[in-house]
Amino acid sequence: MDRLLQLQSLSRDLKFRRASLTGVFLTQMSGAQTVTSDPRHLQNLVASFRVHGEPPRPGFRETLIFSDPTGGDWYYNQRILRTEEIWEKEHEIQWREVERLMSLEEADKKDNLYVNGITGLFQDSLTYSECHPSLRTVEMGNRIVAPAFIELQTNGCLGIHFTNFEDERSYRENLQKVSRFLAEKGVGGFYVTLPTVSADVFKKILPHLRPREYDGGAALLGAHCEGPWLNPSKKGAHDASLMQTPSQTSIEQLYGDDDSVSAIKMVTLAPELDGSNKLIEELTKGHDIRVSLGHSAADFDTGLAALKAGATSMTHVFNAMNPLHHRSPGLAGLIASEESPYFSLIADGIHLHAATLAMAFHANPHKCILITDSVEMAGLADGLYPGHAQIPHQQRKRGNQVTIEGTDTLIGSCSSLDECVRNLKQWSGCSLAQAVQCATENIAKMMGLEDRGVIEVGRRADFVVLDDTGQVLETWKGGKLAYQRG
Repeated sequence: MDRLLQLQSLSRDLKFRRASLTGVFLTQMSGAQTVTSDPRHLQNLVASFRVHGEPPRPGFRETLIFSDPTGGDWYYNQRILRTEEIWEKEHEIQWREVERLMSLEEADKKDNLYVNGITGLFQDSLTYSECHPSLRTVEMGNRIVAPAFIELQTNGCLGIHFTNFEDERSYRENLQKVSRFLAEKGVGGFYVTLPTVSADVFKKILPHLRPREYDGGAALLGAHCEGPWLNPSKKGAHDASLMQTPSQTSIEQLYGDDDSVSAIKMVTLAPELDGSNKLIEELTKGHDIRVSLGHSAADFDTGLAALKAGATSMTHVFNAMNPLHHRSPGLAGLIASEESPYFSLIADGIHLHAATLAMAFHANPHKCILITDSVEMAGLADGLYPGHAQIPHQQRKRGNQVTIEGTDTLIGSCSSLDECVRNLKQWSGCSLAQAVQCATENIAKMMGLEDRGVIEVGRRADFVVLDDTGQVLETWKGGKLAYQRG
């Protein structure tokens, strides 16, 4: 199932196979221990050796006791190998034999999941170079393991809007609250979205959004600035009076100095504005910032020109842009083009009809990205809530829908990312693995993340445990349990 593996409870060995997933966690041992070898386990190793290769050479000890140059007791798939000095000539075990023994189940290694509890990274198998490791076995049962989700676009939750800044301490505490809340939804990392606000607000907040890890919560991966270079005719819930034209402003004027700009990982802008392509080149080449097209009235050709300038994605496709027309496809038509960019979709059943969502996904599954575009009412009860720096109006929450009071203008969503994954699976008919990819691997590829988003050796052991329906049961960060459903 590609990056998604079905887990079966087979044995304490926790071996991953395509239909069975295991997790082995390495932790530092405290003090020296001596463990007597279990003959039954060792005999199994010998039997495996004989099946997969030539029989042990004469004098090869059935107990398979061998020496490790670093010392210590070693565990391999819970078959305990006691370390001793036994370099007798007639019974010497060469390291090449040891290496061969470790590679007998090479097929298993490809499907096994090992996590190093010291580094917090996935590794391919246990090795003899680890320092006094001990195995911890985690029984997973009939559950599913996938990479932890990545939230590309969230404006806040739990009454916290990211544009509200009172002081550094409270803002830092609010980020930690959001981090823990998102971990409950299977999220391992998130980008703080700052909508169109004044330059003073951008400059005040951005320095506090540089990437960092949080204990027991999702990591802050940086900022996504959705504005202020947007088209007022497609403002949505943004404040049109604060929107700017690229040819008349600069990155430094609106976002601040290098300390602020370094926190920005993505900018959404309208490509039809004067000076947009030059700005796209400056953002991408000069600052290594991803550019997404959105809140725009651009036509198809203008979108293509923006892609050639360096843009790589589109923000909440179909929302705040011209509708798809058979003779004038607009930005949405880029989804099926040869130069197709990544494109994000709000799969809450409010911003998009289920059929529209399914159509967009099937047009290019490997470029499809799920976002929530959640606002501060996410996680709160229905009701009327005050505005903030982005929206100076009261906001009405009804279920997952939030609108400006007295209008039908959508502000954002209150859906969670795991809910969006389940919705995509249900409405498009895709597999759960394909839906998860839109909230993990696709985002990692678009954002150039090489440390997360995929379960593979060398990446962070950030993963989520799901049931068959896609409900989040556990979230693990760096090989440590961050959330477990009660």
